[in-house]
Amino acid sequence: MRRRTFLKSPGLLAFPFAVASPARADDERELLVCVFLRGGADGLNIVVPFADPGYYQLRPTIGVATPGEPEGVVDLDGFFGLHPCLAPLNRHYVDGSLALVHATGLRGGSHSHFEAQDFMERGITESTGDADGWVNRFLAAASPTAGDPDQIRGVSFGTALPLSMRGGVELLALRSLDDVGLSPGGPRGQLLAQALEAVYAATTPLDAAAQQALASIETIGAIGETPRTPANGASYPNSTFGTRFSDLAALIDADVDLEAAWIDMHGWDDHAAENASLPARLDDLARTLDAFATDMDGRMSRITIAVLSEFGRRAYENASGGTDHGFGNAMMFLGGGVEGGRVYGNWPGLGGGELAFHGDLPVTTDCRTVLSEYMRKRRGLADIAAVFPDFVEDPELGLFKNL
Repeated sequence: MRRRTFLKSPGLLAFPFAVASPARADDERELLVCVFLRGGADGLNIVVPFADPGYYQLRPTIGVATPGEPEGVVDLDGFFGLHPCLAPLNRHYVDGSLALVHATGLRGGSHSHFEAQDFMERGITESTGDADGWVNRFLAAASPTAGDPDQIRGVSFGTALPLSMRGGVELLALRSLDDVGLSPGGPRGQLLAQALEAVYAATTPLDAAAQQALASIETIGAIGETPRTPANGASYPNSTFGTRFSDLAALIDADVDLEAAWIDMHGWDDHAAENASLPARLDDLARTLDAFATDMDGRMSRITIAVLSEFGRRAYENASGGTDHGFGNAMMFLGGGVEGGRVYGNWPGLGGGELAFHGDLPVTTDCRTVLSEYMRKRRGLADIAAVFPDFVEDPELGLFKNL
């Protein structure tokens, strides 16, 4: 973000940021990266229950072909398979670093995008209660950090800080690393910097926050200006999503000790012609996550990527070759702390008597059950109620390794 744009963005000004000093070797952070598929991704065509007889009955034209057929699913366990455009992720499933959860979501959710995203980002199932986000509450409740006041504990990539990251912990929102720095440059930029420093020269809390942000923006910009070659031959897609993960890798290289990151991916509301639109997004998702895991290599032992959406799609296709808003969905977890190579959850089946509402996949595993297990095993957080105040936990799935 240009500094002049920063001054016009009260949401960002309310969340000042700074770059931490380099991390110590004995103080490596555990990083949670949340990928949010906005629009309600079709989990039934992402993690495909090809052996359930109801699947092809409900989806005679948009169902993904069985393994071995042209454009058929990548068989995982004889029952579930990955959409063929997710094939780059199969090696992570095989090596045990990718786990999938099906028939998951928020119990008591909504079929409205606005309401469902609000509930998912707040981590609650009622309209009342905490107005801040579950990621922010998680960072507030997590074990204290090393005490560096300038640490960037969390970052989101987008035009504004998402609801999930709003709250009492100061977090950072970025459009991209290429859009950080002074404008104009040269002598005029120096004069602008001096003017801004003079404007915020007082000692009020707002001035202190602005001083911290203005002092940091040049350092953040320097990270983006420094050419970086991904490690191990990794190649990120030339897409907004791919660029955001490439930027995240640069921040990790800069030792800013991130604990949480949030990356949105838009466009998953497939009401029509799903087979024409879904493959390109899945290809972008798979190639980006595979590139990031390749790039990070051994550092993935302390990184967990969670892929989620506000709700799934209806079990049966509509007359437009798409799917309408549904309920239960699939989630992905990728990282060295994952007990992967499995599809977790209690599969309810796709028979008519097993569907919820007007034909939706039910939610048999509340997504907060899985996220709570991550917080407990990978971050040592005991007080889950501080993060999910209206949640009564189910038994753990055993999806994560103890740190």
